[in-house]
Amino acid sequence: MFGDFNIDVKNDGTKAEALLTWADTFLLAPFIPEESTSLRSDRTIDFVFSNNHRVDIQTYKGNTTSDHKPTISIVPLKVKENSNGPHPYTDAPWSIEENDNDTIPEVETLELIDIVRQRSKKRSCDAHGISNFMFQFLPSSYWSLLKKLYNWSFSTAITPSAWNDVRMLLLAKKDPICTPSLTRPISLLDVFLKINEKAFLTRFQNIINNKGLLPDTQSGFRENFRLQTRVLLFLEQVMSMMANSTPVATIFVDFKTAFDQLWFDGCIGKLKRMGIPTPFLKWIENWLLNRRAYVEIKGQKSRWFSIYRGGPQGSILTPTVFITYHSDMTNYLNMASSFMFADDLAAVVSGRIGEKYNIQCLDLERKLKSVIDALEFYSILSVQPINYEKTVGLWSARAIGTPKFDLYMSEKNIQWTREFKYLGYWITPKLGWNTMINKTKLKIRQRVALHGPNRENSQLEQSLLLNTKFKLKVNNQTH
Repeated sequence: MFGDFNIDVKNDGTKAEALLTWADTFLLAPFIPEESTSLRSDRTIDFVFSNNHRVDIQTYKGNTTSDHKPTISIVPLKVKENSNGPHPYTDAPWSIEENDNDTIPEVETLELIDIVRQRSKKRSCDAHGISNFMFQFLPSSYWSLLKKLYNWSFSTAITPSAWNDVRMLLLAKKDPICTPSLTRPISLLDVFLKINEKAFLTRFQNIINNKGLLPDTQSGFRENFRLQTRVLLFLEQVMSMMANSTPVATIFVDFKTAFDQLWFDGCIGKLKRMGIPTPFLKWIENWLLNRRAYVEIKGQKSRWFSIYRGGPQGSILTPTVFITYHSDMTNYLNMASSFMFADDLAAVVSGRIGEKYNIQCLDLERKLKSVIDALEFYSILSVQPINYEKTVGLWSARAIGTPKFDLYMSEKNIQWTREFKYLGYWITPKLGWNTMINKTKLKIRQRVALHGPNRENSQLEQSLLLNTKFKLKVNNQTH
C-alpha cells in the first residue's frame, strides 16, 4: 500500500505510534526510504505498507514539479518460466538421505577470532561503510557476542537483511575512459557476511568431501588439487594420444560469466538430490535469495536493484557452490577426457587407434559432434550459457595439416586456433614450448623497459630470460 501518510514514523511520536498500531492489526510492515521525501523539510512521509513482501523504496533525486520528491519502488515478483515438462533438478521426487537433518555445527569464539585475524586488512567499505580494516579496532570480547548471531543464522537459516546489500564499483577493463559495457563490476559484500561465509564454507566442504561429490577431474578451489597438476595431466593425455599416431582435438569451452549465471532454484534442487542436508540447503538458499545492490561511480549512487541470478561476486563460498552444482558435467561427456579448473573446461577427443589417418579423422569428427551436442544439452539443462565467441578448438596430430571439417555449436561456428592460453600456459598443436618462451621473453622485456635503460635492468633482464628458459626446458624434459 503506497501513499503520502503525512506522518513521519520515526519522529512524530503519538501519531506515528497510532499509525503503526493500526498497521499491526493487519500484519502490515512499513518500508521507508533512507532519505526524506519532502522538499520543504527533513520529514519522510511517503512510504509503503506491505505484507509478505520486502519492498525497496528509494527517493528520486532528479527534477520535479511537485512539493515532494518522487519515490521509486521495487516489488519482488517470482515468475516461473514455462516448460514442456518437469525439470530433473526442480521437479523430480526427492530422496530422503540418512543425514538429511544433520545440523550445521556451531562456530566457536576462537575459530571466529582466527577467521577475523586471517582476513586481509583492506580499507574498501561495503554498502554500510564498514571495512575489514576496522575489525582490528574491535575488542576480541565482542566476537563472543557476534558468535551468537552467527550460530543463530546456522540454526535458523536467517541472516540480517542488511547483510544482503551489495556495493558495486565499475573498473575499466582496458582503457581508463570507456563505456559502461567495457567495465568490470566489482562487488563489495557485507564484511560480517564474509565471516559467516568462511565459517559455513569449512562445514560445507566437510559434507561434500565426506560424500565424495566432486570428481578428480575438477581442480579449482580445492585443497591438494593444484593448477599445475591439471595442466600436466592435460598435456600427458594429449601426448599419449599423439604417440599412438592418432589425431587429437581439444575443445576449450568458455562459459559466459560463469559464476554470475548460477541458477538459484536449479542449484538448490540439485544439491538436494546430491544428499546435502536440509539445514545446509536452507542456509544456502537464504544466502542466494533476497540480495540487492547499487552501483557507485565517483561517489554517486544508483537506485537499489534486486539480484535474481548468480552467486555473490567476491564471496569465498561462491566457487565451491558453483563446482558442486556442476560436479556431474563430465558424466555427459563420455566420449571425451575432461579437464576442469573451476569454470574452465578442456574436452579432449581422439580418433580411433590403428586405422588409416583419413578414417581416424572421420571418426574424430563424429565424436566431436556428439561431445558438442552433449555440451549444448548440459548448458540448457543447467541454465549455464556458453560463450561461443571464446570457445575454440585445437587440432593436434603428428601428420601435417589442419582439420577438413568445421565445428558448430548452436549454429555458431567454433574457430580452430593455432595457439590457446590454457590456465596461464600457451598450448600449441605440437605442444612445444617456443610460443610460451617467446611470449614470456616479450613480457619480461616490456616490464623491464618501463623502468628505463640502465645497467642493473639490463642484467636483471638477462637473468630473468635465462631463468625462464631454464625452467621451461626442465619442465619439458621432465614431462
